[in-house]
Amino acid sequence: MDLQKVKILKIERLTHDVKRFVLKKPSDYAFVPGQAIQLTIDKDGWRDGKRSFTITSAPDSDFLELIIKEYPEKHGVTEMLHKISEGDYLLISKPFGKFDYDKSKRKVFIAAGSAITKFLSLLRVLKSSNDINKLNNIILIYSNKTSGDVILEEELKEIFSGAAKNLVLVLTRESKESYINGRVSEELLRKYVDKESKVSVCGPPEFIKSMMDFARKIQS
Repeated sequence: MDLQKVKILKIERLTHDVKRFVLKKPSDYAFVPGQAIQLTIDKDGWRDGKRSFTITSAPDSDFLELIIKEYPEKHGVTEMLHKISEGDYLLISKPFGKFDYDKSKRKVFIAAGSAITKFLSLLRVLKSSNDINKLNNIILIYSNKTSGDVILEEELKEIFSGAAKNLVLVLTRESKESYINGRVSEELLRKYVDKESKVSVCGPPEFIKSMMDFARKIQS
């Protein structure tokens, strides 16, 4: 796989274990929302370690953005990414993959933790289009352990400012006003999913399985 060298322009901490990486965008680098890239760190001893991450910036941005969670217990690329600095270089692949976005259907996006990255680029595109009807047709159910784990909460609220009821923030280990407290349940999904909904889930495998099992039961 051909890799391109890109400079890290900015690193910003978003939560206690998540950072935002802003990269210089190569010329003629095109992608669509939901696509990912494979990257490695351009340092001796680390060029063979590769990981895939979803691009979170909008396609028309003049930079590339990646939002990456740190897993200290897993020694590898993500651990090293949280130790490098602005001005360092990464090697990135061409974008790959696709996100099935059916404009004709009501959509329910369900994300757990850092898996919100799968939906961010698309949500940003829809917000910039200023077409409130498109966002009115999307429900985002976003589950985290605590309010301190919620990634880009203020931006998400701004994106859904014209359809606030469509943003459902869930906390599994903290009780707090204005959030749904507890795990995402079949009962909760029944409030938002109907037989015509297009349900997309991103998160750990067991989370995806549970959500899709709930959705199939609701839509059967």
